[in-house]
Amino acid sequence: MKTHKLLSILLVTTIVLSGCGKKTDEKKGSISDTKSEEAVSEISSSSEESTAASETTSETTETTETTEPEPKYENIHTNVDGHHTFEPHIFSKWYLEQFGEATRDSFFNFVDAAMAGEDSFECCDEEAYGWILGRLMNWFFPVGCDFICNAYEGEKTGWKNGKGVIEYKIPKEEFVKKAQDFKNQIVAILDDCVSDDYNDFEKALALYEYMTTTYTYDYDMYEVCLEKMDEQSPYRLLTQKTGICNEIAGLYNYLLLQLGVDSDEIAGSMHNPDGTAEGHSWVYVTLDGVSYHVDPTWGLTETSDCISLGYFLFTDDVREERDSFPREEYSLAAYGDQTRKYFTFEASDDRYKELWDGYYQGMDRESHEVIYLSFHGDEMRFPYAA
Repeated sequence: MKTHKLLSILLVTTIVLSGCGKKTDEKKGSISDTKSEEAVSEISSSSEESTAASETTSETTETTETTEPEPKYENIHTNVDGHHTFEPHIFSKWYLEQFGEATRDSFFNFVDAAMAGEDSFECCDEEAYGWILGRLMNWFFPVGCDFICNAYEGEKTGWKNGKGVIEYKIPKEEFVKKAQDFKNQIVAILDDCVSDDYNDFEKALALYEYMTTTYTYDYDMYEVCLEKMDEQSPYRLLTQKTGICNEIAGLYNYLLLQLGVDSDEIAGSMHNPDGTAEGHSWVYVTLDGVSYHVDPTWGLTETSDCISLGYFLFTDDVREERDSFPREEYSLAAYGDQTRKYFTFEASDDRYKELWDGYYQGMDRESHEVIYLSFHGDEMRFPYAA
């Protein structure tokens, strides 16, 4: 079973990383999701026992009140004394629907244990353990990627009797310090970029500005990306300031989730005129119930006055017609083609199309307008919802 799962992860990663180059022209995006009956069945089966227990209790207890269902998990962000707080427990809604609450809760147990330098954590089953010390760690606890053995490489790693083993590549006391440094770095970024009263649109735009002007594309890593997959992570980008598409998209996604914005990394294939295809990763963001594409990799710029908005909140039509990414090939970046068995990706809202031909200059938060330059150099203003 371990071999099968490892091959699946490697195949998915190969597809995602086989291209992931930085393009020089521009595009658009948006999204909404639907679940198949199969996904609903998988998710609901994990909570079958608790549901049965609840029904038994309701049958034996006389009451005139209807018990409300437990609220669905959401990433919650808080501020203290004007400063953002670090949220160790983040998880995307897509992966929650894919893996279920038991895996999510086990992952949170892992994060808490690792940040405390502990050697094990409570984990629901071996399959969840494999994902937690693999792709889930990469996306939702990136500091662990370089310093904690994945589920298949350590000598001590393994799952038994409800416990998952954590094996560190460095002294665990040193890892605890690195985890604290990581926490401080994330909070510093959020404090520098985002005010505590920003709405989700403003958060997404402020972090897009940060990503596109702070990091550079790692062309050397691109040339050997398939051979060095284990060396790639949002943490590497954060510490080295250079990376490729899956690292850039991964960090942008992580920062959005830290702020409570629904997002996830997705992948697709760019089809070239010669018939070849290259994999690429970007981010799938949901604002006020409507989803969009954001591609911070293709938005990278060397000058802060030349930030292209062509890769911010764009649509499927733009991604496909301009960039040659067939929409039927989109998938969650860490889960591959199986994603399309459960979800339909759609990005059709074009309310931000006026921005796609402009260069970002700033936000006027009093009037709720984005200030940008047209391709002709004219200063323009675009109103957005408060």
